[in-house]
Amino acid sequence: MKLALYVHDLRLEIGHSNSLIELVRHLPAEFLRHFSELEVVAYTCDDLEKLFPHFPGKKSFHRVPRFLIRPFLVKSLFYQLYTFLRHRLSSAQALRIGIGVSCLDVDAVSVQFIHHQWTTPGLAQERPGLRKLYKRLLFWYYERCEDFLFRRRGVRVFSPAKFLSDFLALRYPGLEQRTIYSGVNLARFSPPKTSRTDILADLGARYPELAALDPARPIALFVGAYERKGLDRAIELVGQQPGLQFVVIGRPSFAKTPHFPRGMSIVRVGFTREVERFYALADVFVFPTLYEPFGLVLFEAMATGLVIVTRREQVGASELLAELPEVYFCDRADFVMPSISCRGIDARQALTAKRLSMLAGVSWQESGRALADFLAPLTRKISP
Repeated sequence: MKLALYVHDLRLEIGHSNSLIELVRHLPAEFLRHFSELEVVAYTCDDLEKLFPHFPGKKSFHRVPRFLIRPFLVKSLFYQLYTFLRHRLSSAQALRIGIGVSCLDVDAVSVQFIHHQWTTPGLAQERPGLRKLYKRLLFWYYERCEDFLFRRRGVRVFSPAKFLSDFLALRYPGLEQRTIYSGVNLARFSPPKTSRTDILADLGARYPELAALDPARPIALFVGAYERKGLDRAIELVGQQPGLQFVVIGRPSFAKTPHFPRGMSIVRVGFTREVERFYALADVFVFPTLYEPFGLVLFEAMATGLVIVTRREQVGASELLAELPEVYFCDRADFVMPSISCRGIDARQALTAKRLSMLAGVSWQESGRALADFLAPLTRKISP
């Protein structure tokens, strides 16, 4: 029997696919013995040998043809039709796991976004025009897909936050679902072991824009798509503390540049595959996201010993971060940014150790075991 993963792009730098990758990596060996092959059906995929080195059977990537498809709605429609027809032409036994509504013909769904929750605030961000009309059509279609998928008989759904599970329980009574929190890769995300000067010198060789930073002054960090992740609010918060430098990693979704105030020390980096080095460089992670089904970046910042400023409402990771030291919630308009200073290596290591001890039951290992337990009835049902 195959274990088949359905997602448009299975790559580590994409948050929702990263989550599924880590869950599959940490499925218990006794569960994986049900499967002779791991198959990924996607437009693009990282090297499977590197992604899943411990999977005992064959690993294969089935590339979905792209035909230079650009509009995301067309990309989604084609993927759904292609996988539907492929299933109808195949007699292979498989446990099919999809991310969200990417594929409507799966046995289990990893919920990383609920469009019924995001449509209204998402459309409010758009200016009137053709783009807003397109987004309205896109969101309407995804809402119909959610209704179809979550009402399918026998489908099992797992999501990374209780606020998502609560919404699904109210909208789709009887849905088989479970909250399975995400973890963090502690081998990759940990407090720095070298000085900020050394880190800055290393990164500066690849990101020359970082030469504007002063290692003797504190640094704030933001990561993500500008609009939904709340960059405008982050700029406002960082601006409350004169002298705080600001590193922004990401890009705008709407092809427009936000207003960066004059006199504010801001460095922008469009994309990086070594975000862990930027966590090590910073002192505070400012992430006032508007809607975040989980927020792996928050757990990554937590594990590297950063002060965290984020929102509590509709942010999955905040359900676990709420009781941790040096985590602040900026939901209220009158929130005042805490005073930020440069943090030494020892202070960050001590903060991380305390946080991890408070989150002792939260890890990718525990999440993998929980997912295996949740999916076990499907393996018995599918096996010949």
